[in-house]
Amino acid sequence: MTPSTHIITDLTNLAKTASTAASQTKSHTEAGENQDLAGNASLCLAKAAELKVLLTTIANGTDGADPNLTTINNVLGSLV
Repeated sequence: MTPSTHIITDLTNLAKTASTAASQTKSHTEAGENQDLAGNASLCLAKAAELKVLLTTIANGTDGADPNLTTINNVLGSLV
Protein backbone atom coordinates (compact mmCIF):
# COMPACT_ATOMS: atom_id res chain seq x y z
CA MET A 1 0.00 0.00 0.00
CA THR A 2 1.29 3.46 -0.92
CA PRO A 3 1.68 5.77 2.09
CA SER A 4 -0.89 8.55 2.00
CA THR A 5 1.84 11.19 2.00
CA HIS A 6 2.43 10.40 -1.67
CA ILE A 7 -1.10 11.27 -2.90
CA ILE A 8 -0.29 14.56 -4.63
CA THR A 9 3.00 13.27 -6.09
CA ASP A 10 1.34 10.14 -7.42
CA LEU A 11 -1.53 12.10 -8.96
CA THR A 12 0.95 14.48 -10.59
CA ASN A 13 2.88 11.57 -12.07
CA LEU A 14 -0.32 9.86 -13.20
CA ALA A 15 -1.50 13.00 -14.97
CA LYS A 16 1.87 13.37 -16.76
CA THR A 17 2.18 9.75 -17.87
CA ALA A 18 0.43 8.62 -21.03
CA SER A 19 -1.93 5.68 -20.57
CA THR A 20 -1.18 2.45 -22.38
CA ALA A 21 -3.32 1.38 -25.31
CA ALA A 22 -4.54 -1.56 -23.18
CA SER A 23 -5.75 0.82 -20.46
CA GLN A 24 -7.53 2.99 -23.00
CA THR A 25 -9.19 -0.08 -24.56
CA LYS A 26 -10.23 -1.50 -21.19
CA SER A 27 -11.61 1.88 -20.11
CA HIS A 28 -13.51 2.20 -23.38
CA THR A 29 -14.95 -1.31 -23.15
CA GLU A 30 -15.99 -1.19 -19.50
CA ALA A 31 -17.47 2.30 -19.54
CA GLY A 32 -19.09 2.01 -22.93
CA GLU A 33 -17.38 5.21 -24.00
CA ASN A 34 -13.87 6.53 -24.44
CA GLN A 35 -12.56 7.78 -21.10
CA ASP A 36 -9.98 10.55 -20.94
CA LEU A 37 -7.75 8.87 -18.38
CA ALA A 38 -5.09 11.61 -18.38
CA GLY A 39 -7.77 14.28 -18.14
CA ASN A 40 -9.43 12.53 -15.22
CA ALA A 41 -6.08 12.21 -13.44
CA SER A 42 -5.43 15.93 -13.95
CA LEU A 43 -8.86 16.72 -12.55
CA CYS A 44 -8.14 14.55 -9.49
CA LEU A 45 -4.88 16.43 -8.95
CA ALA A 46 -6.64 19.78 -9.18
CA LYS A 47 -9.35 18.68 -6.73
CA ALA A 48 -6.74 17.34 -4.28
CA ALA A 49 -4.93 20.69 -4.39
CA GLU A 50 -8.26 22.49 -3.88
CA LEU A 51 -9.05 20.23 -0.92
CA LYS A 52 -5.67 21.07 0.61
CA VAL A 53 -6.35 24.81 0.34
CA LEU A 54 -9.82 24.50 1.84
CA LEU A 55 -8.69 22.24 4.70
CA THR A 56 -5.86 24.65 5.49
CA THR A 57 -8.41 27.46 5.75
CA ILE A 58 -10.58 25.35 8.05
CA ALA A 59 -7.58 24.34 10.19
CA ASN A 60 -6.53 27.96 10.59
CA GLY A 61 -9.99 28.83 11.90
CA THR A 62 -10.34 25.83 14.20
CA ASP A 63 -9.74 26.13 17.93
CA GLY A 64 -6.71 24.16 19.13
CA ALA A 65 -8.87 22.30 21.66
CA ASP A 66 -11.27 21.08 18.98
CA PRO A 67 -10.77 17.31 18.48
CA ASN A 68 -11.60 17.73 14.78
CA LEU A 69 -8.34 19.65 14.31
CA THR A 70 -6.36 16.41 14.67
CA THR A 71 -8.37 14.79 11.89
CA ILE A 72 -8.02 17.85 9.66
CA ASN A 73 -4.27 17.92 10.22
CA ASN A 74 -3.99 14.19 9.49
CA VAL A 75 -5.78 14.66 6.16
CA LEU A 76 -3.59 17.67 5.37
CA GLY A 77 -0.51 15.60 6.17
CA SER A 78 -1.63 13.00 3.65
CA LEU A 79 -1.84 15.64 0.91
CA VAL A 80 1.81 16.69 1.09
